[in-house]
Amino acid sequence: MALITSALTSAIVVAAVSVIPALFSRKSKSVKAKIKENGEKYIELSSFVFWIIYGGGAAFTIVGLLVYLFSDEPIAGIIFGVLGLVLIVPSILLTFVDTTVNWSSEYICGAKSGVSIKKNKILWDDVVLAKYHPNHTIQIKDNLGKNVVLSVYYNGWNEVIGDLRAIRPDIDTSDFD
Repeated sequence: MALITSALTSAIVVAAVSVIPALFSRKSKSVKAKIKENGEKYIELSSFVFWIIYGGGAAFTIVGLLVYLFSDEPIAGIIFGVLGLVLIVPSILLTFVDTTVNWSSEYICGAKSGVSIKKNKILWDDVVLAKYHPNHTIQIKDNLGKNVVLSVYYNGWNEVIGDLRAIRPDIDTSDFD
């Protein structure tokens, strides 16, 4: 049973780390940004991401329960159950936090790092760097070192880059081609 649970865990991790972000970036790239009444554009985390996390967390929890009940390794079952809850609980809390990235022709406002819920506001005129990182996050940095970070899990992330290209054609955005 330990071999089966190890193989299942490895398969889930490989799928989540390599396949899902690559496939999702294509889908989320083509979605258009939403527009507020004041003309400001905004994008949000995709609900699809939350359903993937809930599904993965539920799978770990169910496997943990089955391993705990029907295996001679109850500790492994408890570990799987805890892993499932570790996936589910933070994503439930994240649904109550403002994770939007919003921008106008003058500024962009979003999370200041990949793990922060605090936001930075950066003027487009101050942007010095736009970079796509291997972990599927996008970093926009100004001359003071402030960042706005978003990921390919934001529906319409490509529209942010399109507006950056229109407003600041001098910024290298070749990472996004």
